[in-house]
Amino acid sequence: INAEYGVPTSPSMPALSPLILAVLIGTSMAATPYNTADTLYTATLGGHVATTLEQFKQLNAPLSGVTPTATLENYQLSTNECYPGLGYLWSSTNTDISQTTPLGLWYTAGGQIAGLRIEVWGAGAAAGRQVSDGYYVSDGDDRWHMSVSFRASDVMCSGETDSEVVGDRLVINQDTIAKSIPMTSDAAAAAGFMPGSCMKSMGQHWMYDLEDAPSNSWVSGNLLPVVPMYHAPGAPEAGKINAFFFASPVCQGPNNEGADTAYSWDNVPSLLGCGLSPSSMCENFCATDCSTSLLPGTTNPWASSGTTHWATMHIFFNADPKEQPTCPGFSYLKNLDNPGAEVFHRTCPANTQTPNTDLNAVLDPNGHSSSSQSTVVAVVVVLTVVAIFVTASVVVYKKRQSTGPEDVVQQLKPTEKGGNTYDALSTQDPRFEI
Repeated sequence: INAEYGVPTSPSMPALSPLILAVLIGTSMAATPYNTADTLYTATLGGHVATTLEQFKQLNAPLSGVTPTATLENYQLSTNECYPGLGYLWSSTNTDISQTTPLGLWYTAGGQIAGLRIEVWGAGAAAGRQVSDGYYVSDGDDRWHMSVSFRASDVMCSGETDSEVVGDRLVINQDTIAKSIPMTSDAAAAAGFMPGSCMKSMGQHWMYDLEDAPSNSWVSGNLLPVVPMYHAPGAPEAGKINAFFFASPVCQGPNNEGADTAYSWDNVPSLLGCGLSPSSMCENFCATDCSTSLLPGTTNPWASSGTTHWATMHIFFNADPKEQPTCPGFSYLKNLDNPGAEVFHRTCPANTQTPNTDLNAVLDPNGHSSSSQSTVVAVVVVLTVVAIFVTASVVVYKKRQSTGPEDVVQQLKPTEKGGNTYDALSTQDPRFEI
């Protein structure tokens, strides 16, 4: 095993079978709750792949599907070997794969993008079944890696090309456990994923618990560390795969202090710390046990695992990941107490534990937005503001009418030495006049 990348040192070396891998990592593949039938899910991924949230960069440049050039911010070939089931590994010229640039790109021998490779660092960055079930593979010294492939294993080193610019599948560690991610939300539901929130540019999140699916154990190491997102119910392409994110229950980036550059982990506002706080991570869920409240004392559902922050890295499969897709039924009115939800236009679709019952949903139960609906919402907002103003004015007027004997005003009066001074008078004093 290559100490630098944790992959076979020779392209002729056969990949380990899932059974042999299971023995090596000390677990039984029969005990793996996810996709025990090893179902392969396929559908087109389209012509675009990008990262990172709020620092969007198209990874497949140019879009013809050929090997990346210097236009991809100086990614270079890391090794001349083609790894079976994965392809050729490309990494950042400046630092190679590191905490600053943890994302590697797999390309086929034919020059087409083949997948991604992520590296995580730090004690607990990969834990529990994430490791024992073979999703995160140890490189030693609190360091793990994982790959997600977009193409079939047999084309990676063959030199062949096909019409799919990006690929037609999402397979975790295709060289070992080869766990396929559903390409539609219907398939995700059938496989036991838990539906979560929808957010603009991402779609609806679906989580899988490696211990209790379709329920959730709220143990950090049980979260399948690849979280797919699909176009939400009511959207034009409802159910279609749009994105996924890598997850780690420990802050990533340089010195595990967070990231603020492209081709790295999602850039999190500094006020949240080095990564997503539990309440921020809960924005991805729509569950009664996962609160999005920012108030002190809010329960951390992952407290038993010792998790205080999460690192995520989003990968998008569309041409406009900053604006698309959108979430039908989003309402600012429903989220006045949730700044994060307003920023990302978050909704909880009807298939979640805590579906939205907001104003827009009441006005349009089908969740479809329209100019007339927006007008109605605007009118309601204006009328609400006017009503509050009128109510406040009436309260003030009545208070003045019923002013008590302790209410005082200041009256300007002349002084004996000339000039003026203020004299406090009770409103009941006969000298007081309006």
